[in-house]
Amino acid sequence: MQALIPVNTRGIPLGQAHHNAKLSDAQVQTVYELRDVGGWTYKEIAAHFGVSKSCIAGLIQGRRRGGIADRYVLRELRPKGSYVQHA
Repeated sequence: MQALIPVNTRGIPLGQAHHNAKLSDAQVQTVYELRDVGGWTYKEIAAHFGVSKSCIAGLIQGRRRGGIADRYVLRELRPKGSYVQHA
C-alpha cells in the first residue's frame, strides 16, 4: 500500500513515517493533551504509552517531532519491524 508521507528538505520522513518513531501522530497529540489539560507528569504519560520519560520530555519540550515538512512524497508503507532482505 502506498501513502503520501511528509519529508524534510533532505528527504527524511517526519512524524510517524520516520523509521525510529515510537508513537503515532495521534498518540503524540494525546501526549500534549494529557500534559496540558490532564496535568499528567512525564512519568505517568511514559508509563501509559510504554516509552521512556525522556521520549515524552523531548516531545513536550520541542526537541522531538519539531520538523517541518518540505514536501510530501508517495512511498510504499511497510509494517513496523518489517525489513527487506537484500541478496
